[in-house]
Amino acid sequence: MSQRALSGPGVSYAYVSRIEAGQRNPSVKAIRLLARKLGVTADYLETGERIPAAKERELRIADAELELRLDRDVEHAEVVFSAVIAEQPGSSAEARARAALGILASRRGDNAQAVRQLEAAIDSPFISPERRSDVYETLARVYLAIGTPSTAVLLLQECLEHVSEHAPDDRPFRFGTAPSWARRSRR
Repeated sequence: MSQRALSGPGVSYAYVSRIEAGQRNPSVKAIRLLARKLGVTADYLETGERIPAAKERELRIADAELELRLDRDVEHAEVVFSAVIAEQPGSSAEARARAALGILASRRGDNAQAVRQLEAAIDSPFISPERRSDVYETLARVYLAIGTPSTAVLLLQECLEHVSEHAPDDRPFRFGTAPSWARRSRR
């Protein structure tokens, strides 16, 4: 593409030439125009990466969560989740990774690890009962497995109250019935 073809309003072909020669740093306006004309993102022009790091990380997490749900390449998913925890402390990504590792630990029967990871996940502001009921239900089942049914009942009752308060039209059926199955398993 010629420099004239890349130029546009506010970005002359001479300006494009200076950018190309390394004599000028492009303005935000120039980056946007050049990106549009070249058919790439402004992020790509700035960083040379096709996908911004945050989006790439999000894709890695989503792929790992899918692998876990489908029970495929779980070991790789576990490596991804562990890396996310190390890279993103205090983030929603960390909370998702801890939730996934807790669910995985529960499947493996490692109840102590499941409790640690799941409790850390629900202690974050990013995992709530209306968005991730599976995390709370898994934690309740782990509490039952370790012989603390009253903790399971309390957790599920708190979930029901939270959902009733924050999403009253979307109250999941399972939280309404879960305290009763937790109580029955006490016997």
